[in-house]
Amino acid sequence: MPIRADWTLRFDAETNHLPKISNRSQYRRIGLDDAVPICLDEQHCGRVVAVEQEGGGSERHIDSNVECFGECLVYYQQYRALARVSSEDEVQEVIVTTEGRMRMADPSAFDDPNNWWTVIIEQMRQGLL
Repeated sequence: MPIRADWTLRFDAETNHLPKISNRSQYRRIGLDDAVPICLDEQHCGRVVAVEQEGGGSERHIDSNVECFGECLVYYQQYRALARVSSEDEVQEVIVTTEGRMRMADPSAFDDPNNWWTVIIEQMRQGLL
């Protein structure tokens, strides 16, 4: 997983111990999106979710497994690198390509408009990311 200072995403280099989320023992934290834990859900075959601890501890589906999550992170980083050096029209094309690759990698990531990658893609389109 990437470890970079310019991301809101942070992943621990130490992977021997994945801490559980308090009061949610099925979740093992693998990283953070700003302050929101990114977790493996042990009760659902290791799917990756963001666990919003405020507001009742709702979860947001990210990917069906950590392999898909890693692949989508690669596509997202490629978008970030290209967006920095591209025109607005080119950026929109890169977004379409990025979304297509992510959908191929893990269709479940886009099953719901509130899923994590669906929201990220929308923020990319709006120029927020």
